[in-house]
Amino acid sequence: MSGWLDEAMRTVKNGDELLWMPEQIFYDSVAVAMKKI
Repeated sequence: MSGWLDEAMRTVKNGDELLWMPEQIFYDSVAVAMKKI
């Protein structure tokens, strides 16, 4: 799972389109981070 998150972060930084699983993990991670803030 952490590998997918790393892939999603690299993809977003490059401005490329996310694939389904990395996209889902990326947005889930953002939601978790926002809840903690």
